Amino acid sequence: MKKVVIIPLILLLLTGCETLPDQTTQPSPSPTVTEQPASAPPTTPAPTQEPTPEPTPEPTPDPTPEPTEPPPKQTLIAKASTPLLDKGESRISNIENAAEEISGLTLDPGETFSFNSIVGVRSAANGYEKAPTIVKGKKQMEYGGGVCQLATTIYQAADKAGLTIIERHNHQKDVGYAEQGTDAAVNYGTLDMKFKNNTDSLIKIAVFVGKNTVNAEIYRINY
Repeated sequence: MKKVVIIPLILLLLTGCETLPDQTTQPSPSPTVTEQPASAPPTTPAPTQEPTPEPTPEPTPDPTPEPTEPPPKQTLIAKASTPLLDKGESRISNIENAAEEISGLTLDPGETFSFNSIVGVRSAANGYEKAPTIVKGKKQMEYGGGVCQLATTIYQAADKAGLTIIERHNHQKDVGYAEQGTDAAVNYGTLDMKFKNNTDSLIKIAVFVGKNTVNAEIYRINY
């Protein structure tokens, strides 16, 4: 038979009913540490960016001019002038009007000049005024009075140049600015003054009214 061990019970009775505290060591709670935000590094201001200069455009070279033909050479071959004895405004205006139609005209070799065809009808509608003119041997006022002096001056230059005279008419009365036989009476539809360019070159006619004269020049044009 085994002995019953009662020592622990006796000890328990001797010490009372207090329960000894659990001597198991509990870990002390760690103090709560508030995390501080990491301080941001100092902000360095961005460098100011200089504006990028625009590229300077390259200058556009001037286009190379195309070669041009040299101007034609003009050679004066004949000229004539007649005195302005009557300087009435209407008469001078008529001569200048007709001269504008003729001056600068060119004739090809073999081409014919016709005063009436170029100047046209002398009428108020065409800018002509009434001025003294000779009709059937008598002076009277007609539109275009004075243009016969221009026709006469051109005829004299053409005759000096040796051009072929096709048509010319004398005045029935002395005109004063030219001797008979060197004058040229014109009347649209009846009397004309014509000559032909019988040269092998282009010719040009230049006419103008000066202070005291009516002038005509004929040039040969050479290219």
